[in-house]
Amino acid sequence: MKSEKDIQTHIDQLMKDAEKPAFLSTSADFEENLFARFDEIDNQNAPKAATIFSLSEVRKYAAVILILILNVSAILFYSTNSDSEQTTEDISEYSDEYFPDYATLTSLE
Repeated sequence: MKSEKDIQTHIDQLMKDAEKPAFLSTSADFEENLFARFDEIDNQNAPKAATIFSLSEVRKYAAVILILILNVSAILFYSTNSDSEQTTEDISEYSDEYFPDYATLTSLE
């Protein structure tokens, strides 16, 4: 393990270096090469988007509304069919109980 004196010397050296930073130097054509690389990146072809993302906003909303309408109509159709079947079954149960001679009653008419 280093002694405290060595650590303090190292810290003092780092502080002196931080007070007067050395200037970085680059080659003369560094900036030109850098901007040329940026231009290459900008000119690259972007991947094609999926079909659903290329549709206009109006078509997207129309598709969502159409799906909602279909779902609501299916629910209403199912609920009205189940209600009418249930009513028919209920009537037959009560007709047997309260009108055992239903055939006789209808024949008098």
